[in-house]
Amino acid sequence: MTDTILYGFDARKSAYVADPQWSELRRAQYLLRPEISRPFSVDPHVWGRAFITEPSKAFAPDYWTDLAALRDLCTAKHLGEDSVTLVALAVRGNTDQVRALFMPCTPSKIDLVWQSLGWDVADSGLISALSNCGYSPEAAETLGRVFGSKLNEHGLFNDLAAAELFCALSDERVAEHAPFFVHQILFIPLVVSGQAPPSCPPPNVAT
Repeated sequence: MTDTILYGFDARKSAYVADPQWSELRRAQYLLRPEISRPFSVDPHVWGRAFITEPSKAFAPDYWTDLAALRDLCTAKHLGEDSVTLVALAVRGNTDQVRALFMPCTPSKIDLVWQSLGWDVADSGLISALSNCGYSPEAAETLGRVFGSKLNEHGLFNDLAAAELFCALSDERVAEHAPFFVHQILFIPLVVSGQAPPSCPPPNVAT
């Protein structure tokens, strides 16, 4: 059975602050829409973590498995939306295969309050084929024509079918990281209660 399964959480650098590491040259080499000034991704090398964390029961090598523990740490560090963005990570695929590759997490279901930022394509180690495997000029032109218009302002797919097609092509294009999976990234309001949740991060298109 194919399903979308929640597997973890992370604290990424604030979505509301520019990332100087995404230079014009880097965007040209790694993005199918190089006009996007700050792409989002499950890949922490694309969208960096807000802080370094030692592995623990709540933190696997690549992501957090306990949202409450992550919230508590952000509170202890006095971090707000200007310095951290919380995200939920889910993966689309065969239920048995996915559960064998990804850790179970708490909570285990996607909250309807969380806002989808889009679909990424990455391997089980969270290396993104979409924004961290590079494109030759020829591949950038060819894939850009097919998929560029299907990417949203965050550099992610809104359309699941397009993401799945790109995933299948990535297994061939970047065979050393195959198999790839389609991952969903969801924006989690940092404030639990008492205030209206902030809006989903604004567009990241360069002007």
